[in-house]
Amino acid sequence: MARINASLKIQWIADLKTVRGACLLSGFTRNDQAAAPDILEIARPGDLVLRDLGYFTVAVLAKLARQKIAFLTRYRHGITLYDPVSGQPLD
Repeated sequence: MARINASLKIQWIADLKTVRGACLLSGFTRNDQAAAPDILEIARPGDLVLRDLGYFTVAVLAKLARQKIAFLTRYRHGITLYDPVSGQPLD
């Protein structure tokens, strides 16, 4: 059986409310963390971004928060979360 290697990655961003989406193509060597900032060009204040752990990039999550874009992502082990009011680490 012949082996087939991927040469292209498809990043799909969907707006579930309006049933619209964006398809971004890149080389197969571009990983999900490298693609994480792509959402910053599309998401708007008030949006909710759902992310897989592969897209976990603290810098991108911080930009989303600053732009008032809500996000939900899996927790990445080893990351310390802080209370936004007190600045104290969360247990």
